[in-house]
Amino acid sequence: MKTTYLLITLCLTILPRISWGQDNRPNIVLILVDDLGFSDIEPYGGTDLQTPNLTALAKEGTRFQEFYNNSICAPTRASLLTGQYAHRAGVGYFNVNLGLPAYQGFLNRESRTLAEVLKQAGYSTIISGKWHVGDDYDQWPAQRGFERSFNFVGGASNFYEVSGPEQPIVPLFRNNKPFYLPKGRYLTDEITDQAIGFLKEQQKDKKPFFLYLAFNAPHWPLQAPEEETQKYNGVYREGWDSLRTQRYENAQQKGVFSLGQGIAKKGLDRTKLG
Repeated sequence: MKTTYLLITLCLTILPRISWGQDNRPNIVLILVDDLGFSDIEPYGGTDLQTPNLTALAKEGTRFQEFYNNSICAPTRASLLTGQYAHRAGVGYFNVNLGLPAYQGFLNRESRTLAEVLKQAGYSTIISGKWHVGDDYDQWPAQRGFERSFNFVGGASNFYEVSGPEQPIVPLFRNNKPFYLPKGRYLTDEITDQAIGFLKEQQKDKKPFFLYLAFNAPHWPLQAPEEETQKYNGVYREGWDSLRTQRYENAQQKGVFSLGQGIAKKGLDRTKLG
């Protein structure tokens, strides 16, 4: 079984280990979710959400205790994709051109993406999900090293299509061509299935793969299938203050924080730490 590295940043779901081809270099799966507080998930103290896959990964892998970001979405993604400071990569703010190189709102060509580097090294390169580091066509994932791409371009997306193919409320692209999300289809599920489909496609390439799986969830709008929301009826009636205290105590028990470490119980705020 060839090694598959799963680099997961506050993720909601995982893919299985997959081994194809003759190249013995590791596959790489980088999964990113949007606006999830670290203590929302069980390995870091959460007990209110069901995250069995993440719990299993935390037990079998490495659980980090420190992580730094750029405070807002697009600059953080720019750094993650390039290894550069966000301003160096051209995305010091959102995907808005403010007239300065550090704030041009899209990845510059001097900062190569992970996909560009790995593609040159012989990897199959795949993205499924949110982009948000360049709006114009020549800035899209397929033009920045991704051989297979399914994505929405901007900063957030509705999770359901309620319009039609002519003027979709969820503008999606598959390998640079418009893609229509069927009505009733949940975007998170489509992002996952597109990624799995791409992995099956690239089997014939006989190469290791790099998959960047970038979910919109749980970023607003807060939308989820009814069968999922029904699981949590009444879970949060105790209130946020009680919940954050419980999460902090759980995190201490799990070794995320040592006893007495410099965060007071009432200071465990997901808006500050997540």
